[in-house]
Amino acid sequence: MSFLPSLLHSYFLTLSVLTGIAIAQVKPAPAPPSRLVSPEVHSDDRVTFRFLAPNALDVKLEREGADPVSIEKDDQGVWTVTTARLPPDYYGYSFIADGARSLDASNPSLVPNLISPENSVHVPGPPTLPWELNDVPHGEIIITSITLRLRRMTAIITCTRHRATIGPRRRLIQCSISCTASATMPADGQRSGART
Repeated sequence: MSFLPSLLHSYFLTLSVLTGIAIAQVKPAPAPPSRLVSPEVHSDDRVTFRFLAPNALDVKLEREGADPVSIEKDDQGVWTVTTARLPPDYYGYSFIADGARSLDASNPSLVPNLISPENSVHVPGPPTLPWELNDVPHGEIIITSITLRLRRMTAIITCTRHRATIGPRRRLIQCSISCTASATMPADGQRSGART
């Protein structure tokens, strides 16, 4: 009878030692990187793209107007590539990880495309480019409405004008005018010019 407890004791002791050795030999997983900044537009108009895919074997960057580019992986599983200088514009891009297209989870900006969704990156340029946001003169909106009653017909003409002051002398300019008109007829269906 004393043989069984000593056998169980040695069995559990051996199992405990082997488990401790196995746990000690497991390489700890690298700490995940802090929040990825991707894309990162540099002051010299180069762009750095980053993509977290620690288990991927091959990742490429596919950017509008360029051939796919292979990317290098670091020890934390982050794939990184920096482009050459890019002219100011909006660029669509996506990653191809092991043959499957993936979006950049760090970038909420998307290209509105239902066929092939992509992220977008903006390389800013001079304010003269049409897509750049600029501070523009603001002014007042003037709405003028005239109601005309001609016999049995009513016409309403509404004009909207936008005026702004610009320049060092605060010169007043007329920016735009839009007019709309509507007319109503009597409910009995007779034309306003009809004789009664």
